[in-house]
Amino acid sequence: RTATATECSSEQRYYALRALIALAEAGIPAAAPRDTTALITTSATPGRYSLDTSADGRLEDVCRLALRVRLSSRPDRSAEILAATRDPDARVREVALQSATWMFGTRRKRSAAIETAVCGALYDPQPRIQAIAAEAVTRYGVEPEALQRVAMQRIEATFMTSQRDVRAAIARGLTTSGRYDGMYGRLRKLTRQDRSFVVRYTESQNGD
Repeated sequence: RTATATECSSEQRYYALRALIALAEAGIPAAAPRDTTALITTSATPGRYSLDTSADGRLEDVCRLALRVRLSSRPDRSAEILAATRDPDARVREVALQSATWMFGTRRKRSAAIETAVCGALYDPQPRIQAIAAEAVTRYGVEPEALQRVAMQRIEATFMTSQRDVRAAIARGLTTSGRYDGMYGRLRKLTRQDRSFVVRYTESQNGD
């Protein structure tokens, strides 16, 4: 009810939507089928989350898009996700990217738009967004191989200057990648020698 309530603030609806996204990821039904349409319908109520009400509206929109992606694989929403990862507001880009990386781990077939969205996020100015993308690339890889090579080169080239959370995200990806060749091996070495205990400890969880 909060996610669709016009009397609630945009911030309240946003957090309700994020909770519904988490439930959908866990496979827990959050609403009866007849209520799903209301949940994923774009709200026309002006946002009151920040000074930028336009961005607040887009944030709600991308959360509802995220619900659509998790509730059904049809129709394809890849192009919409890609567009949202290029939004001027970092909050919108983050939610969109989380949907893209969720698809990495749950869908056998990926679209070129989703691959592009994740790789493009490696160049995002926000470290928290870089971290999401870097973990996905190192964990799941991307296709085609040429794109994978460019993405991994970007991760390796910026590793030493990245913030700790980005480096830790890379280490998490490495622990489940199962790869030790080439750039993967060099990145593992960098994480093991990292100046942060958090990064070193994260990499050590791979059991080798």
